[in-house]
Amino acid sequence: MINRILIINPFGIGDVLFTTPVIRALKEVYPECFIGYWCNLRVKPLLENNSKINKVFALSRGDIKKLYKESFFKGFLNSLKLVLALKKERFNLCLDFPLTTATDYWLR
Repeated sequence: MINRILIINPFGIGDVLFTTPVIRALKEVYPECFIGYWCNLRVKPLLENNSKINKVFALSRGDIKKLYKESFFKGFLNSLKLVLALKKERFNLCLDFPLTTATDYWLR
């Protein structure tokens, strides 16, 4: 049974807006499901007030790189916190919305 869903989209504002119909559809099909959303720090405020999202995880690869530049310890600690927080939620479905398509990936 699908009851804990993670949406991964750690990119820009437009990318987040494109995923809002997905969130709505998921709640229609699985009304009682817990939805987590992994995004970057910049778009977190857009998602925090969405009543269909139960928890927002905010840290992208770019965010992590910035933290590592400040301090290795700070970067490592924040990365570890994110991994542990995601693992703790025990998601049983993950939807990843990358910037590139599979075709773009294979053509590189």
